[in-house]
Amino acid sequence: MSKKNVGSNFDDFLAEATPEADDARALLAAWLADDDLRRFIRVNRWEGVAWFEREAFEELLGWARVLDAIDAAARPGAPAVDAGRAADARADAVAAELTKAAGDAGYRLDALREAAGI
Repeated sequence: MSKKNVGSNFDDFLAEATPEADDARALLAAWLADDDLRRFIRVNRWEGVAWFEREAFEELLGWARVLDAIDAAARPGAPAVDAGRAADARADAVAAELTKAAGDAGYRLDALREAAGI
């Protein structure tokens, strides 16, 4: 998975986000609009229902977090350790919210979109 695929709609989002539902919703909407990311999470239809794969979705969240951390650390004037930890905690909260929403939706794309209001 390249930075382009994960990061095209993600750059710095988790590092700057708060654990608010609107942040997770905006990220999810951007991801689901990206064909490469939809393929990565293995969106498929079975009996007329669009599903996505839990493991692939969680892997996407993991890669996005790693790439965001690398980008933040590599920037000139990167934040101090404490600021980096705070950004990481916010990123954890958004990632946890997305993970919970996906599970609550039963990994059905329509249910996830409906729950997120997208």
